[in-house]
Amino acid sequence: MPALPTFRVLLMQNLYPSTERSLPQPPSGLGFMALVVLMAMLMGGASIVALGSTSHPLDPIWFRVRYGLVGLPLVVLMAIAFLRPVPSTQHSISLLLWVWLGFGTVVMLSGVVNENAKALSDGVWFLLGVPCLFFYVLPRAMGRSLEAVMAWGLVLGHLPYGILSVVQAPPTTFPYTGIFSNSNQLGVTILTINCGLLILLNKTLLDPAKPSRAIKIMGLSGLIVVSFVLIVFSNSRTALLGSLLGLLFALYPVIRAFQYPRTLARTLLFGMGFLGVTSLYWVQTVDPWASLERGYADKLDAGDAFNGRSYIWQKTFEDTRLFGYGSNDYFLKNFDLGGHNSLIDILGQSGLIAFYLMTIIALLSLYSAYRYFQAQAGVNPYAIAPLLISLMFWTVSMAESMFGSLGRGLTVAYLLSLGIMLYRPARE
Repeated sequence: MPALPTFRVLLMQNLYPSTERSLPQPPSGLGFMALVVLMAMLMGGASIVALGSTSHPLDPIWFRVRYGLVGLPLVVLMAIAFLRPVPSTQHSISLLLWVWLGFGTVVMLSGVVNENAKALSDGVWFLLGVPCLFFYVLPRAMGRSLEAVMAWGLVLGHLPYGILSVVQAPPTTFPYTGIFSNSNQLGVTILTINCGLLILLNKTLLDPAKPSRAIKIMGLSGLIVVSFVLIVFSNSRTALLGSLLGLLFALYPVIRAFQYPRTLARTLLFGMGFLGVTSLYWVQTVDPWASLERGYADKLDAGDAFNGRSYIWQKTFEDTRLFGYGSNDYFLKNFDLGGHNSLIDILGQSGLIAFYLMTIIALLSLYSAYRYFQAQAGVNPYAIAPLLISLMFWTVSMAESMFGSLGRGLTVAYLLSLGIMLYRPARE
């Protein structure tokens, strides 16, 4: 007598009837755990720069720690890629890759035109380093477990920042900064944790109904609620918007597929209850909702709801040059701040052509991630990962400087998401 189909197979058949029915085995074992540790080191190490700012520069030793945490995983993963390669089903060069190579070329030309060695080295990195490492070598090393490894890496790589913030600097003031130089850095870091949690929650909600599944859902829901509380306390509105969009996309397929919504309703009720309990102590000492409303109203009264960003953006557009100014010195000399927008950063540093190319990359990556999700959802429980990462990365990038030669942990995850769509491992 043939075995009855599992809940996930039935659910995927209803949600995505055109996809294949075979489901890969979930990654497990010591090899998977080792990959997660390496990814957590890579992503968490990249985010060390979030601890400082132009007004509160980091001690140089932290940059050495960062290079060590980033360099060691890259070396090990490169060795894995060449010793145990994973075959690919992608043989043609996609439009996304062509546009990226054009972007790297323009950044390199910006360094040549402006006679800036830093911009030139960044251009070589974008043109050669990023495609080789993030679009080929790392996906080749991790294969079909890459999405799961990224999700856990985002959580475990950034969870120490959140724990240390709560332990060393409890949230008794508003806006809450934790161990970071400002509250926006805290908000973006918690959003990064949230991104990994939402990927895991989406996957868990589609797992077969077992007692362990309910426990996982409750645990993930609790952590997500705590992350939202910390984002609200940080007064980072962009991080809050990005997290809400991520939550909506993570839950939408499940909401649409549930014939009996009681399980989902219980999950939401648990989350609301957990939110009330965890917020009780903090609300007694701080009134975050009134502070949030007052902070936003003060900015409106001052004529700038973007906290001074609109002046930087307007001035950068007025000073636009074809190949930019070659480095971040433009923003430091004119504003003593960064561009507070990833695209504006590129416009000031690398010029108008690079700005347009990166805008095209952003749109193409969102479209490609959506198409990847449609094509892989029936056979890959982590198929939503590139879509959630791309969506949340570009949402927060509209008000924060997230893009760079390495960037932060979420930037690394975004580059790897492009690699997933450019280098698709063959089915096991």
